Amino acid sequence: IIDPCLNVGYQRSNGTTGANIYDSSGLPDVSIIGGSDRQSCSKAIKERVFKKNDHRFCSHQESIEYTNTIDCHLQPSWINSIENFLVFENFYWAASGANVQRSGHNMHDPKELSLFPLLTNSRLYKEASNEICQMSWKDLNVEYPKDDQGKSNNNRWCFLLSYTAAFLLDGLKFKPDKVITVQKKVGTAEIEWALGATYKELTDLFAVENI
Repeated sequence: IIDPCLNVGYQRSNGTTGANIYDSSGLPDVSIIGGSDRQSCSKAIKERVFKKNDHRFCSHQESIEYTNTIDCHLQPSWINSIENFLVFENFYWAASGANVQRSGHNMHDPKELSLFPLLTNSRLYKEASNEICQMSWKDLNVEYPKDDQGKSNNNRWCFLLSYTAAFLLDGLKFKPDKVITVQKKVGTAEIEWALGATYKELTDLFAVENI
C-alpha cells in the first residue's frame, strides 16, 4: 500500500507490526510504502474527512445560529468571528515538533524557534505540511523533530500537519490568516481533551437537571 501521508523512502515490510496508527499499524499483513508530496496527504484527508461539508447533502438546513458543518455536524456561527480561538493537544504537538511559525512570519524569512503560547494561523500550518510532506524519509529523520520529541514521532508529522490545516481551513472554514493560539498549558495545568469532555458532560447534566 502506498500511503500518501508517509514520506517517500518510508517502508514497512509485510508481517511487521507498526509502532502506531500513523504507519498503518492496523494492517500487519501488507507492505507500507511512503508516497507523500506537497498535496497528496491533504487531498486524501479532504476527500475522506471533509467531503460532506456542503450543507446541501445534509438532512438539516443552516440557520443564523449555525452555519458551516463538518460531516453534517452543525458548527456555531460565531466560530469564524471569535477573536480568541485556542487549539491544543495534537495542534500543539504538531506545531512544536514541526516548528510551525508565528503569525506574521513570511515563508521567505529565516525560521524562528516556536515559542508557546504560539500565535499562528491556518496558512502557516499548511505551509509546514507542504514543506514536511515533500521531504524524503531520510531527510526528515535528519532534520526533525525540532523539539525534544523522539524521532519515533516523525511518521506522524505529514498527516498531523495536513489534518490540522484541513480542519481549520476546510472544516471550520477559517480565513488563512485568522490568528489562533496554540498552547499546552494554562498556568501549571496541561490542557487535555478529557478536560473538555468532562466540561461537556457536566454541562449536559446540569441542563437536564434544570428542565
